[in-house]
Amino acid sequence: MNYLHQIIAMFILALSGKLCAQENMLPLGNVIFDTTTFYKRNYNLTPKSIFHSSNKIEIRFERWSSFDKPSFLILAYNNSWTAYHYYVKKGSDSLVCDTLHPSVNLDTLFSQLVKKHVFSLPDQKKLEMNDYYYDIVTGEIMGRGGGVIDGVTNIVEFKIGDNLFRRYTFSHPEYYSEIYTGVPELKDYMAIEALFLSVLTP
Repeated sequence: MNYLHQIIAMFILALSGKLCAQENMLPLGNVIFDTTTFYKRNYNLTPKSIFHSSNKIEIRFERWSSFDKPSFLILAYNNSWTAYHYYVKKGSDSLVCDTLHPSVNLDTLFSQLVKKHVFSLPDQKKLEMNDYYYDIVTGEIMGRGGGVIDGVTNIVEFKIGDNLFRRYTFSHPEYYSEIYTGVPELKDYMAIEALFLSVLTP
C-alpha cells in the first residue's frame, strides 16, 4: 500500500469512528438538574421512585386531576425506547401498568421533547406571568394576573444516567398562553403535554 492509500485508509477509519461515536450519542439539549425539587408523596398508588429506576434515561409525565385518579406515562431508554402507562384501575385501588405500542415513533418523540426543552423548563410557579398596563391619565402601572382553581396538574420527572434528576410542575398551559402571550415556556408546556398524550394513541 503506497503512502496516498495509507492516508485515504486512515481518513476512512477516522470518519467511521466519528460516525460510530455520533450514533452512540443522544442529544439532550440544555439540562438543569436539582434533586431538591422532589418531595415526599402522600399518595401511595404511584410507580416506584424514579431514584430506583435502572433505566439509562427516563422521563415521566404525571397527570393529577381534581376530579379523577392520577395517571403516569413513562418514556424509558435502555438501548431503545419503551413507553409505559400506569393508571388506577376503575372500581379498585390497584395500580395497573400497560406497555404501550403507540403509532408515534418514540425516537422522534424524544427528539421533539428535547426541542421543546423538556430537560430545562422551569416550574411554572417560577414564571413571570403578569400582564402590565400603563394608565396614560394617572401614570400608574397596573398588573393583571389570572388563575385556575381546579383542573389538571402535570408533573414532569426525569433521570439521566445515575446522577441527574429533576421534577417540575405546570397546569393549564393552553389557558395561560392565551393570556400571557409573551411567555414562551407556556407554549413548550403545551407541546410537551400533547407529545406525551400522543403515546396513548395506538
